[in-house]
Amino acid sequence: MNAIITIGDFLALAGFLVTVVIAVWKVNTAVSAKVASVYKRCDEISKELNDYKLRAAKEFASVEHLTAVETRLATAIEKLTDRIDRTLTRLDRDAAD
Repeated sequence: MNAIITIGDFLALAGFLVTVVIAVWKVNTAVSAKVASVYKRCDEISKELNDYKLRAAKEFASVEHLTAVETRLATAIEKLTDRIDRTLTRLDRDAAD
């Protein structure tokens, strides 16, 4: 068997390698563009999340604040209940007299 590479074989091999290199380059370019797009979207989502966290911290009630409000309301309701009880007791006494 003859192991000599002809110019035609060499050109065919070169053409094949050039085709492979171009295909890899195009795929790499497309993938790089997609990766850049994903990174850009991640940055946008990260900014949106940070903006939301800031808005939530400014506008939403904290657990501590809600607990304090609940305590004040419970105390006010208890005082109001005591006043109503005293008023009813006084009315009962006045009705009995």
